[in-house]
Amino acid sequence: MKVNLKEVLVILSCALILGIVYNFSQPKPLSLIYKKKKLAQLSDDVLFGSKDVHSKDIELDGEETVTYEQMLKLVDNDEFMIIDARSEDFYNNQHIGNAINIFPYDDEAVVMNKVLDLPQDKKIIVYCDGGACDSSHKIAEILISFGLEAYIYSGGWEEWAKKQGLEE
Repeated sequence: MKVNLKEVLVILSCALILGIVYNFSQPKPLSLIYKKKKLAQLSDDVLFGSKDVHSKDIELDGEETVTYEQMLKLVDNDEFMIIDARSEDFYNNQHIGNAINIFPYDDEAVVMNKVLDLPQDKKIIVYCDGGACDSSHKIAEILISFGLEAYIYSGGWEEWAKKQGLEE
């Protein structure tokens, strides 16, 4: 059976077009060009006020971040829950305040069970190592998709440990 190059190109072109059409027909289509996420610092009014800034269909185009100074104010505040998105070993070594551990690269069932057990009435701050770490972003995306109010402490454990004088 001889394959004609023209037939192969037609089939590949059709597959490409169908793939693109299918992608953009989805509620959250994949971008054809990678866009770096923008981080926006939250104001104290939004963080500590009653203003609701998230809904179930919001996307993390510009993720809201919390500063070290804001973390100092909320670490012992009962209206907030802190999630450490680092691996269990790092979490068990040291973590911020009463943080709980949800590592996004654990088994999906484990992650989902922990997310479903979270209180619906608290604002959630998620952190990981800081800097280039993306674990906190992954957890925040999951939380927001479940309708929870989640923010990222972008300085993460690295900044916290340094400013608190803790050994890593």
